[in-house]
Amino acid sequence: MNRKLNVMRLAGLLAATLAAGSLQAAPLSLSGSSVSASATLNGSALVLLSADSGFAAGGPAQVGDAGVEFITDDANPSLFADPSLQIDFGTSGLLSFFDNTGLGTPSGNYSFSFVFTGLAGALGGVDLDLSLLTAGSVTATVTAPDTVQFTLSGVNFANPFESFSAQLNAAPQAAVPLPGTLALAGLALALMAAPTRRRKEV
Repeated sequence: MNRKLNVMRLAGLLAATLAAGSLQAAPLSLSGSSVSASATLNGSALVLLSADSGFAAGGPAQVGDAGVEFITDDANPSLFADPSLQIDFGTSGLLSFFDNTGLGTPSGNYSFSFVFTGLAGALGGVDLDLSLLTAGSVTATVTAPDTVQFTLSGVNFANPFESFSAQLNAAPQAAVPLPGTLALAGLALALMAAPTRRRKEV
């Protein structure tokens, strides 16, 4: 009876260990990739100007760690209003949305779609850091292996020119079993086989 309980416990431990280590998510490197963008503001098309393409609408922009990739084309010189947001992509997969109004309150509801080329792997998820927002909401959705979408609703930043960030992650891949996991599997199989051998010997 004790042997049976020990085998069951060992089998449960093995299953938990394999489940915990079967999938691993990691930041997705954007090094060597480029990105094209489209956007809306309050349901109407919003042009995104690409700093890498002579401020051409929509890009593409080469991802790099020097300078922002996109700026929203919603300035209003007659009202002395600056473009509302700057958007920066780091090669580490970190995407940042910066307040460009100087007021911390870009008005309205925004949607953004970013399509990458030359990715090292498939997009798998997004981790948002909204700690510098005081109001509003942000959602992020991976809609294809190379595409991610963001929705910003009534966001307010804690301070002028602050930012919130989004870490792009690679799609999880099966992990290589660790030596300890393989040893545990071998022990479990040996214990489960032992009673069978004894029954055959009787």
